[in-house]
Amino acid sequence: MAVPYRVAGRDGFVPRFASPDVDVEDVAARCIRIAAAGADQYTGVQLLGAIPARGRGGAADTAGLSALAVDVDVEGDGHAATTDTGLPLPPSQEAAVGILAGLPDPTYLVATGGGVHAWWIFNRHAAVDLVDAKRIVRGWSDLVRGRAHGLGWHVDQTGDLARVLRLPGTINYKYPGRPVVEIVASGPRHSLDELASLIPAQEPEPERSTAFVRPASGGADAAEVTARWSAETDWATLLEPAGWTCSRDNCHGERHWTRPGKTSGTSAVSHDDPPVLHVFTSGSELPVGTSTKLDVYAGLHHGGDVRAAWHTIASLLAAAGPNVAGLARFVADGGPAERTGGRLVWAARQIATEADRNILIRQLIRAAVDRGLPLDTAARAAVRGLRSQERTAPVGH
Repeated sequence: MAVPYRVAGRDGFVPRFASPDVDVEDVAARCIRIAAAGADQYTGVQLLGAIPARGRGGAADTAGLSALAVDVDVEGDGHAATTDTGLPLPPSQEAAVGILAGLPDPTYLVATGGGVHAWWIFNRHAAVDLVDAKRIVRGWSDLVRGRAHGLGWHVDQTGDLARVLRLPGTINYKYPGRPVVEIVASGPRHSLDELASLIPAQEPEPERSTAFVRPASGGADAAEVTARWSAETDWATLLEPAGWTCSRDNCHGERHWTRPGKTSGTSAVSHDDPPVLHVFTSGSELPVGTSTKLDVYAGLHHGGDVRAAWHTIASLLAAAGPNVAGLARFVADGGPAERTGGRLVWAARQIATEADRNILIRQLIRAAVDRGLPLDTAARAAVRGLRSQERTAPVGH
């Protein structure tokens, strides 16, 4: 079981886990002590198959379904005034609970200080494959969101297997007054079949508007295309059209991002070297954990299908020709300084068949020199790249 915590003023969760052979009362006591020391304490909604190799675990680490749960925020400090549906949040805890009227009574209803969590715990663990588990969890969240929409209120999409919620009996340090997270009502346990039967058939997701994708310059090899496109595509190009906002930029290749639906706080941190995004919140379309730019593009525009995302990037290669400005950026900023020469060799290969290659190569050499490569070393690397491409060019018959 995941029992992560987050220290106030710091980004991300500290992963912690409880094994089945550990006394649950001891686990609860440790969680209470951590919370009393100033940390926000959480618990995973689903059980894990094993302790994850990295982080606090994701959807693939879960083992079937143990419960369904929703998180209903209410208006007030700490929540955005605008939402992705354009509807307001429920104005009070009573209104939030009213959204659940007509559904089976939750096993636990938890007041968090900023809203309510509703848990429907199963009378036994359900061994469900990953695809069905995702569909059921997402469908239950959509069911509650639909009921809220009918009342004119917004509920966040929290239907993901890696969801963690605040642990009752701990303190919510997000709000003034530090409210205690407490169970305010309880009910029976339920069967998976009982709850799943209430989930309406899911409609196909609407097509996304076509996003601008910069064609990768040069090279048809999959790894080369991915590296090129990643070097030429800024994180803002990927995240801002999807509603993410940059909340802090340290001007040294690290930026902090706030997810759609929130006005403050760090939901993810991007890095330029290496080009990865660390996502801390499960309240967005991107999975918690570390993702490459291709992973992010696939998650936002191709339902997580990396192969489809790559084909979108690669499809414009033939018509686009080499993007020399992008190649220069790759030489200068595409990796560690000690590998600048290797990047220059590769970049030179991409322009070797161009009629004006002797002019274009100057821009690549200049980029390498700006990164710290001596001019004579850069010139030799450029020549090596041009000649290696000439040697491998097919011979006409």
